[in-house]
Amino acid sequence: MPARLMVDETKTFTGSMSAVELLVEEATIKIDPEVGLSLSALEPAKTAMVQVVLPKSFFTEFNIDQERYVGINFTELIRVLKRAKATETVALIFDENSITVEIKGKYTRKFILPLLAGEPFKMRELKVDFKAGARIECKGFPSMIKDLELVGNEAEVEISTEALKLKTSGRGTESVIEISREDPILLDIWADEPSKSIYSLAYLERMAKPAAIAQDMSIEISTNTPMRMRYSLGFEGANITYYLAHLSV
Repeated sequence: MPARLMVDETKTFTGSMSAVELLVEEATIKIDPEVGLSLSALEPAKTAMVQVVLPKSFFTEFNIDQERYVGINFTELIRVLKRAKATETVALIFDENSITVEIKGKYTRKFILPLLAGEPFKMRELKVDFKAGARIECKGFPSMIKDLELVGNEAEVEISTEALKLKTSGRGTESVIEISREDPILLDIWADEPSKSIYSLAYLERMAKPAAIAQDMSIEISTNTPMRMRYSLGFEGANITYYLAHLSV
């Protein structure tokens, strides 16, 4: 029996799938009749990882009789999903060897894509003892990254109990972004100990794109460790998580 998933939050769904395609071309999704849709994929250079969780309640229709792992070419899927308007609904119908993307608005369009072999996986948290973190309104985050890219290729991220700072330098110029407790976009900040680490701005630019569909985001670090960046999508349990390796000094 084919599995059928339908969403009317088309912009959020497309953005969630695009968050994957920013790092990997192909990946396996897990469809669980009790839980929902999930994904965990490591990008080829093993510098970053993406995880997506869309609970069953996110979907307006979620019909599947048993757990399935399905391989998808996300480059092709995103090309199709981008044809859907925010006012249209999207249904995914999984047969044995194909996925039909059905876009319904004033008329119905169907795109049939081949499925790939799916590999079972488990959603695992990266084993990092994060010592500091901040939660911010995220709409302006892509602009912050672009400001830093005017100057350098690497960003030092520093979090204390008082502020989140992002800094870069190059060609004798320095760029500093500081979000302190007085700033309205800072929703929460904590630090068991002040922490700072350096990360690639090229990766951060890609990982900033889901800010367009998210309610808020959190950044967690320890000194000289990977970063965890998590976007809350406005539905309970729905989120996009990135892990990004730090750069050695």
